[in-house]
Amino acid sequence: MFDKEFWNLCFIKVIETLLSVKVWVIFSFLAISTYLCIHGFVESGHWATSNASIISVVFALREGFKTAKVKNNTELEKMKNGDPKRNRELDHSKRTIFKIFT
Repeated sequence: MFDKEFWNLCFIKVIETLLSVKVWVIFSFLAISTYLCIHGFVESGHWATSNASIISVVFALREGFKTAKVKNNTELEKMKNGDPKRNRELDHSKRTIFKIFT
């Protein structure tokens, strides 16, 4: 069912995930806040709130960057294929510039 290539790809994915910055950010904040909570420097309510906030901010930024990348790729495709609305706007601006200089 699972051949050697599958396990190699799984191993590569795990390594890529471990090398990811977001994993280390989350891990470091969890480790530091847990240490502070265990030794009484931070109350448990603050521990939970800060960790939930940090994790949600990291994942929100990740999704935001994904959305921006998709939108950017869509804009690039429109530029390559030619968006009819944009082409009309460009034609109109070219005519206006031509009228100004003639």
